[in-house]
Amino acid sequence: MTSNTSFTACKAIQERLKEDYRVLHSWIAIGRKYNVSPAMAWRIANEGYEPKDDVIRDKLGFPQIIKQTVYRNKHGRFRKGDCDA
Repeated sequence: MTSNTSFTACKAIQERLKEDYRVLHSWIAIGRKYNVSPAMAWRIANEGYEPKDDVIRDKLGFPQIIKQTVYRNKHGRFRKGDCDA
């Protein structure tokens, strides 16, 4: 599930990469500019892909992904963290 903020950020990054392509005319040059692979730059710009790797997300300006672990307690109910409720 993607939040609206994440969607807006993804669109802005897509447009920035497309504008870079209009100027540089090369996905290789764009990949070097952001220190990512040319294929990753193309995929983000043309397919709206959101990278999962935190390093790539940081290089391109994507918002952070917050990871949360959910467990089941002894009654089979979902819980977060260490509480046993």
